[in-house]
Amino acid sequence: MTGRPRTYLLQLELEEKEKIQRKRDFLMPDVRSGDIVEISYQETFETDKIVKYRGFVIAMTKKHSLMAGMVLAIRVAGVNVQAHYLINSPKVKNIEIVARGSGDRKARLYFLW
Repeated sequence: MTGRPRTYLLQLELEEKEKIQRKRDFLMPDVRSGDIVEISYQETFETDKIVKYRGFVIAMTKKHSLMAGMVLAIRVAGVNVQAHYLINSPKVKNIEIVARGSGDRKARLYFLW
């Protein structure tokens, strides 16, 4: 190994992200904070039950990383809940943007409630 270790780690991470994208049935949309998205999420690997969650994207975490995720504000049974989903998880079956944000330039929108 003659290069820098960080360069090798970034290269490995990029290769893993490309493998995940090749296995997927959908293209990952450009999701930003402020968007309303609908996520199809597989609850367990044993059953094929897929649940759709619709919510407001509060924050994107580590957007260009293998551990990229999003925090959604979801209303469940009349109670507001924040849910964190890993974008590159094999349990995520589909992500679609329902509505774009209003142009908020904030990275995290925790002031909703």
